[in-house]
Amino acid sequence: ADATQWQVVVTTSDDPSTATPLLVNSTAATVSGLTPNTQYNVFVRSNCGEYGYSDWASTQVVLPPEPQALPYYEDFEAGVPNGWNLSNATNGWYVGTAASNGGSRSLYVSNDGGQSNVYDNQITSYSYAYFTISLEQESSVGISYDWRCDGESTYDYSRVFFVPASLRPSFVAGYSNSISHSGAPSGWIMADEGRLNKSSSWNTMTKGVVLDEGLYYVVICWLNDYSAGDNPPTAIDNIRIDVSSCVFDGTIDISDVGKTSAVASWSESGN
Repeated sequence: ADATQWQVVVTTSDDPSTATPLLVNSTAATVSGLTPNTQYNVFVRSNCGEYGYSDWASTQVVLPPEPQALPYYEDFEAGVPNGWNLSNATNGWYVGTAASNGGSRSLYVSNDGGQSNVYDNQITSYSYAYFTISLEQESSVGISYDWRCDGESTYDYSRVFFVPASLRPSFVAGYSNSISHSGAPSGWIMADEGRLNKSSSWNTMTKGVVLDEGLYYVVICWLNDYSAGDNPPTAIDNIRIDVSSCVFDGTIDISDVGKTSAVASWSESGN
């Protein structure tokens, strides 16, 4: 508790002796030159003076992948896109030819490595497909994608979200993130209208949101329990993201409401 100097090591290795420690005189350090889409182990130990150094304490951090250029379009015809991560449980995400809505490929859930768009409804699974986008200012963001999924009522379905990277979310296979069939986990922004399921034909979801400046994950989730459910599970195709910096940031008031008319007035922040 009396230490005034520390050693810090940031490395992909489990052994802190594989890297040269950074010597710091405060309880925070910025480490640069790291690689995107990489998990690092962070080690810290105290300089105890004449008693040498303490044992290492450690934690982990996963850096997000390089953001995709905007506007963005993906039809999966070239396979798994660069900058995407697929974090898979038994029923996981694959790109293949078992489903598509135009072209020959799409992203879909499979229990056999992508050979078929079929899931095992007797094994609970939480799987994630995700990438990142970066916004230089507050922006109006429009996302659209084609989807199909039968699944099971409020138990087997997909969800799509924008998630601020500042939340340091975990997309480890098998981790639920407290995702539900409606609403969103704290800080997550819905890119759907609730659960995607109970339609074995293709549909198009279109959603517009206003997002602050920053780095965001775009995450497509698959969740199923262990009781029942109907194939096929989710397939996703033709993802499009468009961005505009023209954002209405204000309030609208309605007054003088009559039988056949009303007055709408509005003000924008700063005006």
